[in-house]
Amino acid sequence: VPARNLTPRAVAELLATTGAAPPVTQQEPTNERMRAVRAAFVHSWDAYAAYAWGCDELRPLRREGSNCRDNTGVTIIDALDTLHLMKLDRRLSDAREWLATSLHFEKLNQEVK
Repeated sequence: VPARNLTPRAVAELLATTGAAPPVTQQEPTNERMRAVRAAFVHSWDAYAAYAWGCDELRPLRREGSNCRDNTGVTIIDALDTLHLMKLDRRLSDAREWLATSLHFEKLNQEVK
């Protein structure tokens, strides 16, 4: 069922039967504020991809990555939903490829909570 066709009652029934939220629809920016937020995210994401890909975080002034979580790419993991919602499909595909080929929890040196 497309998300835009769900009534409040249908949403409640879906949540009650599956325990899951209804699908979220992607949306192109429709006003200047949305375009500015998307542009800021793209700027930050592209800098991360250029200087810190696969690292946990970007150190923008040094233009390098750092790893506070044993190099688990937490920035990539954290950004997946934003990439999807903003319809940044190429960047989302790159992130998913990294997850499939480079994310290895067995190399963690700390307990995952």
